[in-house]
Parts: sequence; structure tokens; C-alpha cells
Amino acid sequence: MNKTKLLYITIVFIVFSFFAPWIFTQPNLLGLDFSSTGQIGDTIGGIMSPFIAILGIILTYSAFYIQYEANKQQREQFNKELKSQREQFLRTQLEHQFYEMLKIHRSNVDNLVCYKKNDLYNIQIPFLFDLFEKKQSKGIKAFSHLINELYFYYRIVSKHLSKEETKEKMSIAYELFWSGKNISSNKELKEEINLIKLADNKAFKGHSTQLSHYYRQLFQTVKFIVYHKDIKASGKIKTISFLQIIE
Repeated sequence: MNKTKLLYITIVFIVFSFFAPWIFTQPNLLGLDFSSTGQIGDTIGGIMSPFIAILGIILTYSAFYIQYEANKQQREQFNKELKSQREQFLRTQLEHQFYEMLKIHRSNVDNLVCYKKNDLYNIQIPFLFDLFEKKQSKGIKAFSHLINELYFYYRIVSKHLSKEETKEKMSIAYELFWSGKNISSNKELKEEINLIKLADNKAFKGHSTQLSHYYRQLFQTVKFIVYHKDIKASGKIKTISFLQIIE
């Protein structure tokens, strides 16, 4: 029942109780004369008892209803606080897990090592200078040298397999870059690779060991973000963008 309606009914009964003795002791159309039935006090008591009882019932119901509403509000407030605490816990747990994965990723980046290609090396005169300089590049600086190394291997492959498609040449060059293995059957290419290895023992060592850790952890981090049900789509985009920035 609506609280306002309940209040109106209660007020009506209270007001009516004041006028009930006078109303019921007046001559009426039914011919009933309550003033001659006994003492006026007994009459008033008999008349008022039902209304007082009804009023007591209404007031008791009101008290229980108000208590019920208060308990309901307390439960709703408790559930909201519990939900908020759970969301905060999950958010904290999520952030902690993400930053732990990010920490491992950064460690993998910092541990990357490669030799810088010698700028004096000439592919046409391959044995005049070492292919790589003796000084190593580490961390994020190593990426540019890794790309240069891959491009150099592609140039060597293209020199001997000029008629092959670009995709095939890149596949051979990437295998040289990744594992140091030559998957081509071209004899001239094999000979040049072997000669370069003899001239510079740093060449064609492959980077699968260190890059596999890097790619695996990066994949796991992105997968964690994309498939996590508690991260909204907009949050996933922002997090991945953040991951790209720190690369």
C-alpha cells in the first residue's frame, strides 16, 4: 500500500473517532436510539471499540510496513556496497595481473640483444668487412638492427633467387633470420651463406630463442586484454593502444 494513502486513511479514522459518539447518539433514519440503551459511557465504548481496534491494526500494519521498507533499503544498500567492493577488487586484481604481465614483457624487451650490421659491409664485395660490428645493441634499440638484419638477408636471397616471387624470397630470408637455417636448395646461395659464416661467426645465428619469449608474452598480454569479460570494449582499445606506445 502506498504510504500517502495509508496516512490519509489513518487521519480519517482519527478524526472520525472524535465525532463518532455524537453521530451515533443522534436520531437516525433507521430509528435506532443509542442514547437509551444504557449509560452513555457504555454506548461510547461500544461504538468506539471497533474503530479503535481497526486503528490499532492499521498502526501495527504501518509499523511493520515501515520496518519492512527500512530493511529493504538496508539490503539494497548492502548489495550496492558489496557489488562496489567486488568491482573494486576485480579491478585491482585485473590491474595487478596486467602490470605483472607488462613487467615481464618489458623485461623481455630489455633482454633483447643483437649485433649492429656494419655500414661498411658491401653485398657485392661481401668479405672485405665483417657483416656485423662487435658491439651489441640491447633493449628497444635492438629492434631497428633486427629489421636491418632481416632486410639484409632478404637482399642476399634476392641476389640469387631474383626470379622467385617476393613471398617465397621473404620466407627464405625470415627462416635465416629466425633460426639461421637455409631452406633454399640454391647452391650459390648456400655457398655465400657458408662463406659469410666463416668470415663472421656472428652471422646467421638466428633469433628464435629470444624473440619467441618476446612474441609469446606479447601475445598472452593482448589475449588477456581482448578476452577478459570485465574489460569494456573502449577499455580494451585504450589498453592495447597503451601497450603499443610503450613498445
